[in-house]
Amino acid sequence: MGRNARAFVFAAEEDFGIAPLEAQACGTPVIAFGKGGALETIVPLPEAACAAPSAAPTGVFFYELSVAAITAAMERFEGAGAAITSEACRENALRFAPERFRTEFTTFVEREWAAFRGGKQG
Repeated sequence: MGRNARAFVFAAEEDFGIAPLEAQACGTPVIAFGKGGALETIVPLPEAACAAPSAAPTGVFFYELSVAAITAAMERFEGAGAAITSEACRENALRFAPERFRTEFTTFVEREWAAFRGGKQG
């Protein structure tokens, strides 16, 4: 995937959404079918102009597999201007980095183990 792409169009349903995530890791925004794993790996541009996203948007969704729906999503992306940045895309991809997973999983297990051991009657 080229780092100079304006966007990555993903018209499939995938359990995790690895292809859109890889695009974002390269700083590429994603225009994706709003189903499956893409819903978890892409931060959508708010539908309403006045709505504020909880995090910086990294893509646009379309909800029907049709030329009209994809075209409308592409036009929405083009109209977003600088609302979707390559920096936001890369930052979002880091949420799924192996190092972060290992750290958070280890912290979770240690915390839960300590809570289990602390509540254990001896």
